[in-house]
Amino acid sequence: MESSVQKRRSLLRRIVGPTLLALACAAPLLITGSSVPGIEPAPRAQVSSIDPIPEVEPFGLSRLISMRLEIFRDEWAALEETFVQRGRGGGGNAGFIEEGEKDYVREDGRMVHIGSGFGGYFPWARADLTIGGSLFQNVGVRYKGNSSYTASQNQLRRNFKVKLDFHGEDETLEGQKTLNLHAGAVDRSRIRESLSYEVFRRVGVPAPRTAYATMKLTVPGLYDDEPVGVYTLIENVGKPFLRDVLPPGNGLLLKPERSVSGISYHGEN
Repeated sequence: MESSVQKRRSLLRRIVGPTLLALACAAPLLITGSSVPGIEPAPRAQVSSIDPIPEVEPFGLSRLISMRLEIFRDEWAALEETFVQRGRGGGGNAGFIEEGEKDYVREDGRMVHIGSGFGGYFPWARADLTIGGSLFQNVGVRYKGNSSYTASQNQLRRNFKVKLDFHGEDETLEGQKTLNLHAGAVDRSRIRESLSYEVFRRVGVPAPRTAYATMKLTVPGLYDDEPVGVYTLIENVGKPFLRDVLPPGNGLLLKPERSVSGISYHGEN
């Protein structure tokens, strides 16, 4: 007889399939309550209008949250120095980005994130973020992504990473300090990430929670509550996530990227 673990693995293989398209097609069977052996059907959720203030927790497949991002002109200029491929970004402030280079602080005091995929140059900027009816001041914001950023780099709607406590503010959104906002540049359906993570959670594999968010952008002299569009809000995978899904959360968290030949051995350290 199959063990429960074997059954879950078998079910996961049947549902996920080799492509995201197959995944997106299979996921509604779980979400709409169709019968799948070994899995309790999810209750049908009523999609409401935009929530004025997140209730209980900000995530859920039927959750739609309103957000407003306000950035001063000089901070916006720094944000626009983003350069997605290795090379010179920020008007020469970055220099050549070498393989394996880490985040650093520029001479002007601005923190810069070096992407682990394409080695992109992502300066952090200061902003005010309103989520529902709650204002978070002095948050850190930067663009994020590799191919997903490249596909949207000439558009106003691009991927964002937001850190509510980046500049020392003791702020959280229902325990969340880091928010990932994905623009869906390579997924015009805007459902594949949300549904795939939901499928993994339903079969017992830890995966981030999601919601949807509408964004308005204000940059004095450039944009005044400009509607940017709908984002997918994705829970950050970090220590708080590990504590929730794999308590006590002190294990080894890895993010393998561009691992064409598998995970190689690099010594004892």
